[in-house]
Amino acid sequence: MALENMTEAALARSLISQSQEFDYGSSEKADLLDRAIVAADRSGSVSLQFDARHERMTVAVFSGEDELALAMYAWCQHITDTRPDIIDQTSILWPSKWILPMLPEFSRINQKQIDAIAADMAKRYEAQNLSRRPVYAKRSEVYSIQGNMRQAREFWDKAIAEPRDGYADCAACEHSYAVRLLAQEGRYEEMITAAQPILDGHLSCSQVPHIDLPQIMLAKYALGRKDEARELYKRSYRLIRSNMEYIQLVAMLIEFKVAESEMKDAAVVAVRHLPWLVQIKPDKLKMQYMRALHCLLLAIADNAEGKTLRVTEWLKALLDALETVYGTAPDSADLAHRVKLLTSKVGEAGLTIAGNLDARNTNDYFTRQWHAPAFTYVAP
Repeated sequence: MALENMTEAALARSLISQSQEFDYGSSEKADLLDRAIVAADRSGSVSLQFDARHERMTVAVFSGEDELALAMYAWCQHITDTRPDIIDQTSILWPSKWILPMLPEFSRINQKQIDAIAADMAKRYEAQNLSRRPVYAKRSEVYSIQGNMRQAREFWDKAIAEPRDGYADCAACEHSYAVRLLAQEGRYEEMITAAQPILDGHLSCSQVPHIDLPQIMLAKYALGRKDEARELYKRSYRLIRSNMEYIQLVAMLIEFKVAESEMKDAAVVAVRHLPWLVQIKPDKLKMQYMRALHCLLLAIADNAEGKTLRVTEWLKALLDALETVYGTAPDSADLAHRVKLLTSKVGEAGLTIAGNLDARNTNDYFTRQWHAPAFTYVAP
């Protein structure tokens, strides 16, 4: 039957079904679900409206569309609470695990709001008599993002003391977080040992080892095992280069190339993913990509100190691209002047975001990150 002859409800179901054929991060998947939402709304079916938005929320979560994911979650949460006769009360439990760690990435979301959502999540799990393992685990993630490492460790220890049930993250995801928490604490030797099952492929899922490899690279690099870190670069970049969700990991890889004094390679990757900086909404992710750009610009200036910057295709492409984002520099053939101006603009913008995040978090975690040398900190 042709799509135009289907009822709106049937059309919505068909579009949702078609979307399953595409990977997260693909524009086709998102477009099909956007159309499904419109058809579901026209159908008048509350359950179908919920299903379409629930699917779109999932795609947003795993495609780096955090702001859209928050909006979809708020809608689904409201309908879950107001239409318990239609919507299963457990349907919002798993998405709450995705949403809570997103909140501290936005400086405009204050601590009271974060705490309120965390309390709401706990209340919902308790109402269903479920293990508190996911509740404690996501609180740990929130604290790690905010740089409050004592609380992050405390809540993670509480999480793994609770029993696993059907709402716990998969074994690979839980192990991945434990590994990354060790890295964030600077316990690099322990981290590399713990990461071996991930490196060997014994533990994997849709996000593992994607989110782990850059941190493992950093730990090995910090311990002087630089050849091993270099071997992981290509493997890591292949996994993360096509999904905006991984922008902070791409930023880490740019910094790796800067630390290796491979400015051309760093610039090529930086320009390739610069559109993500414009599209991405969370302040933390913007700041981390800006930091990578800032490290690159500083290194270019340092390498050229005392001599004239040579015009190269990659440098011109980098400066031209950055100037479209941060404003056109004065008409000048002086590359050093353009680099200096852009370094200042990127630095000012990034430090402002870092300061806003720190003000909410009541610490100086992100400001310290900003001033750290290239490829020396783990991006939570």
